[in-house]
Amino acid sequence: MKYLFVIPSILLLIGVFNSCTEKKEEETRQEKQTQYRVNRGQVEPQRATSTKKTSKTPSLKGTLYLKEHIFESKEKIKLTFVINQRLNRHPWIGIVPSKIPHGDEATNDQHDISYKYFDNQENGVLEFEAPKEIGKYDFRMHSSDKNGIEITYVSFEVVEKNTFIDLDGELSLEKTSFAPNERIMLSFKVNKKLNQYPWIGIIPSEIPHGDEARNDKYDISYDYFTNKESGVLKFKAPKKAGKYDFRMHSSDKNGVEITSISFEVIE
Repeated sequence: MKYLFVIPSILLLIGVFNSCTEKKEEETRQEKQTQYRVNRGQVEPQRATSTKKTSKTPSLKGTLYLKEHIFESKEKIKLTFVINQRLNRHPWIGIVPSKIPHGDEATNDQHDISYKYFDNQENGVLEFEAPKEIGKYDFRMHSSDKNGIEITYVSFEVVEKNTFIDLDGELSLEKTSFAPNERIMLSFKVNKKLNQYPWIGIIPSEIPHGDEARNDKYDISYDYFTNKESGVLKFKAPKKAGKYDFRMHSSDKNGVEITSISFEVIE
């Protein structure tokens, strides 16, 4: 009787084996069909996906600081720099003419007048020599000297020697009270001809004196007097009633305020 139980067990095992064999043959057949379709360009091959996490690099932020922004030809310049991470692929700071477009490290490299590296430094002071030619320039900071990026910049100007030494000017008005939009004739005198776009502008009296860039930010109207030691400029009084100044400046780029005269607009 025991042989009767053995025979069904053997038959069951044979059936399971045949089922597994058929399943494996079907999978193999499907793989071959898929590969055939890939080779024929009928389907896209499956690509392996990576689960590796990528770390984000903090964005680069830098600051360049100059105590002064006007220098004579070949004058020594001390530049302070700060950056939010250390760089080790030859980061550099160079003097580039301001007219060169910003943003492309290779272009800046092509036009730089002088440069210095600051590998593995987060801050420091670099000493440069002002360019020989008068004009407007930038210090531009870059992440690398090989396909790097421009991080930040600060501008300065090179002027002729003694351009701003002992400057003296005078402004005069026939009266000091005007109606809104009234024509104003302003007389000026300066003890030296200036060629770096000297200007006179109307600035609200509440704006602190002494900073040409700040005056430029708040001026209501202005006019240049390049290469003139004296003359008369025509302005229009502001629309809004209040107290104002005419302020004279040596240049429109980091110049100095030479003198001023106050007036009032009364409705």
